[in-house]
Amino acid sequence: MDKMIITCSCDNGYAVHCGTMLTSVLENNKSHEIEIYILTDFIDEENRRKFDVLSEQYCQEIHIVDIDMNLFKDLPYMGDADNNSLATYYRLLIPQVIPDSVEKILYLDCDIIVRDNLYELWSVDIGGFAFAAAEDAFIQIDEFTKRLCYPLSDSYYNAGVLLYNLIYLREMQFRNQYEYYCQNFRERIVFHDQDIINAIYHGKIKRIPVKWNVMDSFLFREPWINPAYKEELENALVKPYIIHYTGALKPWFKECHNPYKEEYWSYRVLSPWKEGKAVYKHKCLAAINIEIRYLIKKFFLSKTKLGKSLYRV
Repeated sequence: MDKMIITCSCDNGYAVHCGTMLTSVLENNKSHEIEIYILTDFIDEENRRKFDVLSEQYCQEIHIVDIDMNLFKDLPYMGDADNNSLATYYRLLIPQVIPDSVEKILYLDCDIIVRDNLYELWSVDIGGFAFAAAEDAFIQIDEFTKRLCYPLSDSYYNAGVLLYNLIYLREMQFRNQYEYYCQNFRERIVFHDQDIINAIYHGKIKRIPVKWNVMDSFLFREPWINPAYKEELENALVKPYIIHYTGALKPWFKECHNPYKEEYWSYRVLSPWKEGKAVYKHKCLAAINIEIRYLIKKFFLSKTKLGKSLYRV
């Protein structure tokens, strides 16, 4: 069984969430050898020490790769304090900063919890493809593909869980491709590197099942998913392999209404970042109103057949 290579990116403020995500990975993959690369522009000594503790706790290698932020100074950035920082572009650097001996790598966002063994995903055959990923919210795909000027039939993929074919990307000189795209089609880019990856490699991204990236939009009573995959989604909702907290209200905020929000805390208490508790994102009555509405909705949904296994919002 070959070693799984995993990468993620974070700044110092997100180190706690990165550590929690990695704890969920390591806790559910104890039978595998895993090597981890964390891409960052800055992580302080306290958090570096905690990553060392995590490495020792599970007897797995964790490398911190320091990134020069000047590499991104010319890239379009429309981020906000809630969801994005320039660290979102680190995914573009993976083929050039990861050792050449690594032929493929699994990227995971930090607002993710892994609930199962990853080896099935790691073993996906991506020969002839640049990436493997799950489709993004179906209701928006037509809009996204039109903006990026490629066929709807090539779909649009979420970059929070990405299996990279590094051999393919290096042969295609990925860095030259994304730099050219940013210089010539800057006005098309809204969702940072996710847009760039889809625009350059549409038709060369292999679809993976929904269970590997269950996003917030799939938990609505009218889920934003391709109708062809509704049955697949029903199974994934009951047993998601990867939970992706894609909304602005992350599980470390009290207003979070994701039915799997407690999963985050169950792994955080196992990590070196176990201290802390959920806080209000909005310091006003609106936060209390959001929480009350969620609790009422949860109560009534719990009486339904589906709600007994999952509170869908």
